[in-house]
Amino acid sequence: MCTLTPNPGLRSPPNKASFYTHPTDNVLTTRILYREECIRKFSAFFRNDPDWVEKLDDPVYFGQKLKKAKENAEFSFTLNQAIAVWSDEDGEFAWRELREAYRPFVMKYREDGKRAEPTIDAVWKADQLVEESVQKALIEAVKTLEDVPEEENVWQRQSTGSPFLNLVHPSQWPLIYGLTTTSNGDVIQTPPMPGYIPPQPGLTQYYAPEIVNSYSVRFGWLPSEFEVSEDGKVRIASYINNLATERQQRLFYPVLEKIFEGFVPLFNHVLADLREGKPEFRRVKWDADYSPETVDDSHKDTNPEMKEKPKLATTWEDFLKDPILEQSLPTGPGQIMGRDPRERLTGGMWTPPPPEVLEDVKLEGKTAKVIVKMTHIVLTPDRRWYTGGDWRVEGLKNERTVACGVYCYQQENITEYGLSFRRGFDKDKEEEEMGFFGTESNDTCQGIGNVELMENRGVVFPNIYHNRGWACCLRDETKTGYVKLLEFLLCEPSEEFTIQTTRNVPAQQPEIRQERLHALRQACKLRGRLPPELIYEIEEHVPPSISKDEAMEYYGEIWTEGVEWTECILQMGGDASFYVRSKPTNESFDMISSPTSYLWTTFKTRY
Repeated sequence: MCTLTPNPGLRSPPNKASFYTHPTDNVLTTRILYREECIRKFSAFFRNDPDWVEKLDDPVYFGQKLKKAKENAEFSFTLNQAIAVWSDEDGEFAWRELREAYRPFVMKYREDGKRAEPTIDAVWKADQLVEESVQKALIEAVKTLEDVPEEENVWQRQSTGSPFLNLVHPSQWPLIYGLTTTSNGDVIQTPPMPGYIPPQPGLTQYYAPEIVNSYSVRFGWLPSEFEVSEDGKVRIASYINNLATERQQRLFYPVLEKIFEGFVPLFNHVLADLREGKPEFRRVKWDADYSPETVDDSHKDTNPEMKEKPKLATTWEDFLKDPILEQSLPTGPGQIMGRDPRERLTGGMWTPPPPEVLEDVKLEGKTAKVIVKMTHIVLTPDRRWYTGGDWRVEGLKNERTVACGVYCYQQENITEYGLSFRRGFDKDKEEEEMGFFGTESNDTCQGIGNVELMENRGVVFPNIYHNRGWACCLRDETKTGYVKLLEFLLCEPSEEFTIQTTRNVPAQQPEIRQERLHALRQACKLRGRLPPELIYEIEEHVPPSISKDEAMEYYGEIWTEGVEWTECILQMGGDASFYVRSKPTNESFDMISSPTSYLWTTFKTRY
């Protein structure tokens, strides 16, 4: 393979101003200063406790959590140097943001019976997402997919070596340009590439234009149409690919409609955060003009919640009087390296999406284009470890997935499981001298945080965040364990974005075609005897199917295409932003640390 020089000029902007940012637009971010990274992770870690709203007033509990954060390796060290992170100012800011920003919002939502809550910036969760009866109905329906001969299971192996089971996956029986037909019998041709990058010397001589553009000219994932009423009710208006037999529609669709209803508010909040640029929000900035004489602490008492509700206005100084909390905070220069005073807290705290933005982006009253996936991670006494997933985003420009929803509907006999997030950042040589970052010189991605996936919890995140599943293992090594996941991938919801859906593309599985032929013959019998030659002529117009063997061949080709995209992006301006150091695979995951090793893992798009 030839070596090409990365060309930042090849990064393509979104092709429509109204579109949400997609990862293949190669829009990179600026790094988060290490000081803010620690504050963010502590805040998300604290709020992972279901009772954090009440426990926030307990100095002992807060102190214990802060002490754990302080003692954790990731919060204390980077590049083998100790960094002073948890000063009194940091502790106060984390406490105030929890008390003044997050808690009022969460308390109000809980009082109103709403489940959506923020986790890390631009990621939202809902615990007890659906009624227990709905959860149980899904578990029972899935048994019909599990009860198949082992040779029919589709196990997906990753670069980490750990396989997972694909029960429903859009790369099986995908849209195949030049072969798949519409309901009218028209063959679907490759649509024009959006945001096309013109030929460049060197790059497009080695890679095909579609690879350079992160766009497939051979395959597309087929989304379904989910109609969302003004009051948030959901109706699946077109079949779900790979879940489309009459029996499956009866078993699954009423359940999936209920579950997606629970996801609608989460998707709304993520879309609003994207519209507001929340992934780019920073609490700590580099102030090159800082001097001690210019310090302005006026932001500390400007929060309207503190003024309107004096009973909440316990000061940090009063809270700090508890001896447990005092012991948990650094009181002197005990670290090897002090923090540069030019790393300044901006005074800005997390804010919820404005109501007018939520109203503008909401899915209610619209038809959402949604791709459905179902995967299982299964561990046995013979295979006791899952070593974590590959870093990934969902899909290409063909589908333009902007947000991803993951629902953990069943979990048994495994250690904690969840998702880690990261983003590629622009490498700026001048920035290297502007504060401390939790990255090393070869890194081109930065960790954003982690969210645990517990049973009956739904999580939605923007697709511009790369994600990967945690490593986990059996709790009782003599028994089987598993985590079962349902995923909803939301395609670009703007009206300007058009894509083929299952509304006008018939299912391509052989069993679906047989069902249609059987229904046709039954209808012919009811309407009177027809000549056999006429029945045969009618049957010829039933769209053709793709055999299981052919479908698996196409599935493998999609995987191969993904490797080509990865290699090309590595040579492009996306650069090594699609490679990152992954966590060690021989330990359980810690919510506030994600230690790195020197194992390099590739970034995946479609699998």
